[in-house]
Amino acid sequence: MLSKSIKTIIAVLVAILLLFIAFKYLRGDDIPAEILETVGGGRVEVGRDIIVELNKINSVTLDDQIFRGESFLSFKDFTLEVVSETKGRSNPFAPFGSN
Repeated sequence: MLSKSIKTIIAVLVAILLLFIAFKYLRGDDIPAEILETVGGGRVEVGRDIIVELNKINSVTLDDQIFRGESFLSFKDFTLEVVSETKGRSNPFAPFGSN
């Protein structure tokens, strides 16, 4: 069996280790100095990649000859006409007879 002084030393070492781990992982991360420093005041180009992609999309051209072709003109329109119906109750959740 371990003596009382050895148990105390082990307990203190474990407590120090736990405090170190808690301090290391539970505190906020430090921000590196290079992020905080402004160098040269250069112009920031925010969204440049979006503008490049938008220009690519704008440069796309579609050949409308496909809409004049025989196969496209042979399509049939199966659109159904929507019939207007009478309006329902003003409050559909009200009890019957209260309206």
